[in-house]
Amino acid sequence: MAKNWVLLVSGLGMSITAVLLLVPHASQYPDGLDRVAQDLEFEHRARGQSLPSRQYFEEYRWQGLADPEGTMVGGMVGMGICCGLAWAVGSLLQGRSGE
Repeated sequence: MAKNWVLLVSGLGMSITAVLLLVPHASQYPDGLDRVAQDLEFEHRARGQSLPSRQYFEEYRWQGLADPEGTMVGGMVGMGICCGLAWAVGSLLQGRSGE
């Protein structure tokens, strides 16, 4: 059990370090989906639709913070959500295999 915590903490530490070091060097050009939307001229259609997450995130950054800090916070929140989901799925699968 202690090995699991060491692995978890070291994995999170490396992920946080990667976010902090790599975000300032992220490309300012549109990603693939944005580029296709621009090329096919349907980008404007999605602007009026609002998802609940849009009030906090827009273009991969936390609203209200300037770049690169906003992008770093957005990356950390996204990483936390992904790690939490992975932990929950792993716990569920481990519980089933232990029965």
